[in-house]
Amino acid sequence: YRNGYAQTWNFSIQRDLPDRLVGEIAYLGTKGTRLDVPTAPNQAPLGSALNSEQRLPITNIGTFTFDEPVGNSIYHAAQFRLNRRFQRGLSAQILYTYSKSIDDLGLAQNFYDQAAERALSSGDHRHAVTTNWVIASPVDATKGFLSHPAWVAKALKDWTLSGSLTAQTGSPLTATIAGNRAGTASLSPLRANATGTPIDSGSGYFNLAAFSIPAPGTFGDAGRDTITGPGMFVLNLSLARSINLHSERRRLEFRVDSTNTLNHVNPSGLITVVNSSEYGLITSAGGMRQMTATVRLRF
Repeated sequence: YRNGYAQTWNFSIQRDLPDRLVGEIAYLGTKGTRLDVPTAPNQAPLGSALNSEQRLPITNIGTFTFDEPVGNSIYHAAQFRLNRRFQRGLSAQILYTYSKSIDDLGLAQNFYDQAAERALSSGDHRHAVTTNWVIASPVDATKGFLSHPAWVAKALKDWTLSGSLTAQTGSPLTATIAGNRAGTASLSPLRANATGTPIDSGSGYFNLAAFSIPAPGTFGDAGRDTITGPGMFVLNLSLARSINLHSERRRLEFRVDSTNTLNHVNPSGLITVVNSSEYGLITSAGGMRQMTATVRLRF
């Protein structure tokens, strides 16, 4: 068993821009070699009148998994970042990543053809945007903006609004079939057949007609991770204030935090099993909006 290793390389160009902005363009690459892959070597071949248990290469022990250092991966990413340094009560950052990750690390449906597992990585997200910001109240209780009347200044000063936003395309999924239709006792879910029609057409999350059930005694020819799953959009906000109680040693802190503030539905659990009654349906979703309020007295 040989040790796996990873090689990574990157470069970036950064430049100061007007209004305390900093722009950056970066590239990141990572290559994984001799990575650990689960395999199932005690798998029956195709094309025999005997059942799969009778045709196992090593009889009387059933199926099992075995680790082998035969996997490879490659990742490329272009990143565009814009930072605003804190000034006049505002700081912010936005990062856009365009990337692609490929590997052959899946448990193969056919132990004798590991190369057929080379496809998009299960964690591949082609487009991803993350941004965060901090906005401090511009009110001064003694001078300047909204300093009069005094009660308005006291009510509006020392507030901070911060937040983050994450939006990304979905991770890839595989069209599979349930059961041992290939007759090989494969431990991996068997893949469906590709019909040749576009996967991204139709009114659902993908084109259900793009896949079909393969004939008994054969492996499906659809690739691994060819369906783009549902994306994600999450906005989190936090509003906080710290009040000085006539002493630097006594302060009252108030904070309200919300996750998924817009209560945006992020579908998950997309069923891609072709011979399932729930084929093409969404069975779950990400967390709903949650809000917490905290009051803390420091002394």
